[in-house]
Formats: sequence, structure tokens, C-alpha cells
Amino acid sequence: MGIMVGAATENSPAVGLAPKARWIAARGCDTLFCDSTWLIAAAEWILAPTDLQGANPRPDLRPHIVNNSWGGAGGDDWYAGYVTAWNAAGIFSTFAAGNSGMMGCGSVSSPGDYPESLAVGATTSEDVIATFSGRGPTRDGRIKPDITAPGHQIISAVPGNGYTSYSGTSMAAPHVAALAALLWSANPALIGDLAETRAIIEQTAVAIPSGECGDSGSTIPNNAYGWGRIDAYAALTRARVDIAWLDAPHEVSIEPGGLATIPVTLDGRMVAGPGLYWARLLVGNGSSEPLHPITVAPHCGRRP
Repeated sequence: MGIMVGAATENSPAVGLAPKARWIAARGCDTLFCDSTWLIAAAEWILAPTDLQGANPRPDLRPHIVNNSWGGAGGDDWYAGYVTAWNAAGIFSTFAAGNSGMMGCGSVSSPGDYPESLAVGATTSEDVIATFSGRGPTRDGRIKPDITAPGHQIISAVPGNGYTSYSGTSMAAPHVAALAALLWSANPALIGDLAETRAIIEQTAVAIPSGECGDSGSTIPNNAYGWGRIDAYAALTRARVDIAWLDAPHEVSIEPGGLATIPVTLDGRMVAGPGLYWARLLVGNGSSEPLHPITVAPHCGRRP
């Protein structure tokens, strides 16, 4: 959860990729063991959260995105129906590719190996696939994982108000879930559009060729990295909303202690007709500090 939404504190920068995202959780794993009945109950709760007594389901409260840092042996389709149901509900889901990479090719876990799932492998800080990261192909010969993300010695929050680092594809998958949250925040038109969201993430990834697992040395996607290692900046740039009637600079240089004027151009000639048109600009300092929203609401009227 920290990797997805961990916010900054007075003494520490944000550890989460989408620190302003709101979250809920369904506990599908008791300690280190994930009982199938718990995981099924969690899948159903994600589709329609209930109260603490398990009553009054509220599908309108279902999350936009769900991360799954769990998995089992590959080739087991027992969870496929639930992944399909999430997809049909417009829920973007990520699955860890599993940590059996030392077993070689064909070690990607289920449910990540389903055609309906987005499986995430783990890379090191040197952009090399981690030795433990599950490899494809799947039992029926498909390429997996679909994408990779940092998963080696990742710092995140732990109970007791502390921080520590862990390694595993369970650290990689939440990076991709949080990236989807960033994309849907940047461009709300993408919410529920799983195909386009996935295409943006895959097409903007840093392509890394691999000769493992039957792939040629130039194959993209491949059975080690999928489409490559995610690039959040490139993905957000691709998803950015272009508003025809508003223009503002992407970067402004301000000296320490100085002031700067940020030109914002509003062009009423580019709107469909008279009315109120709203846009929100986000201003930040390029660090992990929160972005500051500025709302622009020009009244675009026309004279007879």
C-alpha cells in the first residue's frame, strides 16, 4: 500500500507513486497464506463493498483499480472468472508475476498468467530483470509478464511508523497499479478504459530486449520483461489532456526566493459555444512535494 499511496511526512519524502489516491483494502491473505475462500470473498467484495457485517453491498463504491501482490503455481485458472468480472466492471487490475524465476522459463504465476490479467515482473535499479522474477511463456505458449517495474530493494512503509525495503514482484505490481491511478487522475476520460490504459503503459515502457525463454535477442515483448520497464513520465505525457482553448507552459524556471509570471492563454475562439468551461492546472516544484491545483473558469460568451 505504501508503494502505491505512501505520502510524504515532515521528515521523509513520499514513498508512493500516487500519494494522493484514496484506498480501501480487502484482506485476502492470513499472514503468509492466502486461502482460496478468502481470495474469492475479497474478489466479490471488490466488486461490491459491503458493511462490516457483510450486508448492504455497494457496487457504486467499488475501486477503480485493484493490486494483487499474491499468486500461486502457473496454469491454474481458478480465479479467471473474477478477473473477467473485474474487467467487465471497468476495474483495472495488476498481478504479481511471482517469485519463482530461479526455476527458469515458464515460472510465471497464476492469476498473472491469464490472458485477462496484467502480469508485472520485477527489475533491479540497473534495469535488469530480477533473478526471482517469474518468466514466461505460459502453459499455452503466451508471452508473460506483460510489463515490468522496480521490484528490488524497494523502500516502503511498515507497521509501527517505520520504513524498510523488500524485494519481489509483490513490490513491482503496485507500481503499475499506482501508475494507472496517475493516468486516470491526469485524464479522467481513461477511467474504466482498460484497453487504452494498458496500451499507454505498455507503449511508453522502456523496451528491454531479452534472449531468454525462446525469445530472440531483439524480441519485444518478451518472456522476461514483457513490453519493458514502466516509464511514469512518458505514460503521463502520452495521457495528458490537451484543451484546445487553454495553453500554459509545462515548465517555468524560478530562482530561489524569486517570482515568476506564468502565462495562461484562454482562447474563446476554440470553444463550441457560450457557457462555462472549467480546467484545473497543477503546479509543483519538481520534487516529491504535493502539487497545488489552480482552477480556471472563464466565461466564454459571444456577442451577437
